Amino acid sequence: MKSAPNDPQLLLHYSQVLRRLGRAGEARQAIDKLKAAESKIEQPSSEAWAFDLYRQSPGEQRTRYIEALRRELVADPENPPLHLALASALLSESHTGEAVAELRSASRSSGDPAIQARCGRELLKAGHPAAAAEFLRSAAVATVPSDDLLYDLAVAEFHAAGAGEALAALDRIPEGKRSVEYYLLRAEILDASDRSAEAVAWLVKAQAFQCPGDARPEFYLEWSSMLLLHERGRDALEVLLLGEKAFPRQRELLLGEAVVNLSQGDSGAASRILAGLERQWPEWSRLHLVKGAILANRGNVPGALNAFKVTTTMAPAMAGAACYMAAALLHGNSVDREKWSGTAAELIGVEPNHPFCRLLAGTIAHSSEDYKAALLNLAPIVATHPRWKQGHIAMRDLYRALGRPLDAAREESAAKQASGPSLPEIGGPLAAAGLMGATLRIPSAAGAVR
Repeated sequence: MKSAPNDPQLLLHYSQVLRRLGRAGEARQAIDKLKAAESKIEQPSSEAWAFDLYRQSPGEQRTRYIEALRRELVADPENPPLHLALASALLSESHTGEAVAELRSASRSSGDPAIQARCGRELLKAGHPAAAAEFLRSAAVATVPSDDLLYDLAVAEFHAAGAGEALAALDRIPEGKRSVEYYLLRAEILDASDRSAEAVAWLVKAQAFQCPGDARPEFYLEWSSMLLLHERGRDALEVLLLGEKAFPRQRELLLGEAVVNLSQGDSGAASRILAGLERQWPEWSRLHLVKGAILANRGNVPGALNAFKVTTTMAPAMAGAACYMAAALLHGNSVDREKWSGTAAELIGVEPNHPFCRLLAGTIAHSSEDYKAALLNLAPIVATHPRWKQGHIAMRDLYRALGRPLDAAREESAAKQASGPSLPEIGGPLAAAGLMGATLRIPSAAGAVR
């Protein structure tokens, strides 16, 4: 402040610090000084301002927007919509701590359960369900909660307090008002708690209900993905066809139908759907990911890798693309693995901690007799995914090569006891659910490897 006592930006932040310290009088003086400093700055015309904004990068525009909201809040600190807008902008920039502080200000200054629920939903939408619980609990206590609020609270409670609290929140919905969404979310919570038999029973019950009239395409994808994870492919297909009636020619649902057909061994039907999608959306990266899966399922590893490379060229950050490429390589024979070892190195660089990529690295190192590298890549798999059978099988084979029969026997026993699958076919239930791109609100235990 001494070096630039009239700098508007410094005065703005200085006033906020003073206000948080409870020094309201000094904060007002800083605001008066800020207003005086800004009045001396020549304001650009609206045309010049718009042109200047247009020249800025998206990141610079977001920063400028956040600064404008902060200035407005200095003048009107008890304005809940302004706090909500600033929190939303901060969440988009991954400033979660500051965003939560703004949401608390919005909740405190309004005292309105609807605002508290909205604060919780902002955090849910941004992927912070545990933080959302604080606001959703307050909203559910302050008013008679709506079904939507209780669904959101159940998701938040699962991450903040566990399955018991999540189910308790869900069961606050009266029996006569329980819809298909109730049964689906309950199944997700049970599945994530390793109660898969109960989860399947609730999924079956869900199919007796009509889908809600306001259901979005994502709802049908989530439901069918859950069914796929529990190897109920025909039921998953029925759900997607219901979705297509409600949303004709919706591309995500059509892609889901292709994936389910692939998982059921009908690659011909999957290919026909993909051909239609490719004519209309040739630039859609996820489409090429599924196309690669079909080629890998048919044993065409080079073709699969080319399709996966198209995917990562179009969408370099697409989650999971590298692991599917790794899985395609793992399905090839040893000659293929040697031929595509350069690609393997690329995949391992993209997602080094993904179990498929680590398994690929360990397998290649083992086949090259680089046992130290094989152990470095394979050991973390069994540590982080102890239920994944294929990790134990790979470690068993490595210990046999190293002449360590006792360790090999231990891994053989662990592989037999592992409840997770061995390496799935590209069209298997785990891989298929991942290829659909559906995001479950509660992480599936069955899909943990994915």
